[in-house]
Amino acid sequence: MLTRRFILALAAVCLGGVLAGPVHAKSMPYGGKPVLVPGIVQAENFDLGGDNVGYHTLDNINHLGQYRLAEGVSLEKSTDTGGGYNVGWARAGDWLNYTIKVEKAGNYTIHTRVACLGRGGSFHYKLNFVDATPQQTIPDTGGWQNWVTLTTTIHLPVGRHVLQLHEDTPGAGFNGDVGNFNWIKIKKGGASGGRQKILNFLNNTSGVATVVGMHNKYSNTPHSYTDENDAIAGRPSGLWGGDFLFGDQVQHRWTMIGEAKAQYAKGALVALTYHACSPKRDESCTFDDLKVDKLTDEEFRQLTTPGHWLYDQWIGRLETLSPFFQDLKDHGVAVIFRPLHEMNQCMFWWACHQGPNGSARLYQITHDYLVHTKGFTNIVWAWNVQDFDDMPNDLYRYDPGADYYDVVTLDIYGWYRQDFYDAMVNFAKGKPVAIGEVQYMPTADLLRQQPKWTWVMQWSDFIYDNDHMIRDLYAAPNVTTLDEMPGW
Repeated sequence: MLTRRFILALAAVCLGGVLAGPVHAKSMPYGGKPVLVPGIVQAENFDLGGDNVGYHTLDNINHLGQYRLAEGVSLEKSTDTGGGYNVGWARAGDWLNYTIKVEKAGNYTIHTRVACLGRGGSFHYKLNFVDATPQQTIPDTGGWQNWVTLTTTIHLPVGRHVLQLHEDTPGAGFNGDVGNFNWIKIKKGGASGGRQKILNFLNNTSGVATVVGMHNKYSNTPHSYTDENDAIAGRPSGLWGGDFLFGDQVQHRWTMIGEAKAQYAKGALVALTYHACSPKRDESCTFDDLKVDKLTDEEFRQLTTPGHWLYDQWIGRLETLSPFFQDLKDHGVAVIFRPLHEMNQCMFWWACHQGPNGSARLYQITHDYLVHTKGFTNIVWAWNVQDFDDMPNDLYRYDPGADYYDVVTLDIYGWYRQDFYDAMVNFAKGKPVAIGEVQYMPTADLLRQQPKWTWVMQWSDFIYDNDHMIRDLYAAPNVTTLDEMPGW
């Protein structure tokens, strides 16, 4: 006699899942109880049920021979903080199930602890066997036990669910492994909503209107240039620019961050630049030192290779910036960040190094440390070159990869060449483009010819080069000032 359950299952298969959807064998939580969320899921504690139920691997073998010896997932002891075991030999197409119990529905941040020797592969999460997060790519962390944390967001309903870690694409290292996984921390609250709002705004304003604003050169008076400019324009700037700077200005960084928070609260785009002193010295440099303290190609190789003192020096610089980004994040402030700007401007120590250990690699390291290691999900990343004659080719010479920037920006100290604009738009492949800094502000008519510039920031030194025309510019219908911004 056929049972009702069997009949329904058979009908679901015959009707292509119309009645019940795809049939998945039910896995059981390791240890008998689901992991409570918010909480930490240990990667080695995947569900019970065996291959194709609690997990799936390419060959169903524990190649590393530790911990759960009866299961076909490669596990090993970890030297990461807290010890325990980690998942290794992760291959594209593998997956691991974790039964979780969500106490309160809402947006959550997933922090995934990963390591890889060589560029890793990508992975994402499914919830109840449905894709729930975008793919994330594991960076080269410098070793299989050198750990960093990647972050993404997910919406979780209340109740019991299966969270699946799915390995998608192979890495460039040993055997094409995606990477090693140690733990998955699930915390209440999504990534910075402000960051996504800014990205949505930039995408929506591209081709429609351009935000105009002013850079502020000094951290001790971080709104003086904006105030002077707005008095001339007769309308408030929609973008405010600040700078971490160097020398005795570093003591005023908190003042600059305070102004960034105030400007963000008003609804302005907040754009931060970082004039970094050479890692061969301390931060008491001058602007001329940014040009004098050059690195050889060999020193740049050391700078971009974990384990060398120059690499550690650079990580230390980023760690110095971390309290400022953390404070912004804690206050719900998302900012545009333009580090290592003018990557093709050879007078700067960080610029004009090509190849796998060049300037682009330093930008990748900067991004990965602040985003993946420190978890700063409140940064909109602006990558930047200057308008030299060979700029269209420089875009490709120094490209860190589309995964590393949200906006492609150009510094203009000549004129608004149409071929340069076209090169920027073509290179960006649908991502927003903007003018990172400029000597001469564009006219409204020029912006109608080049409408995809999402913002243009006037550099402080040239405020009086533009005082005769910015009143008309700020009043133009294709220009956005602060009173027309949507707010965050």
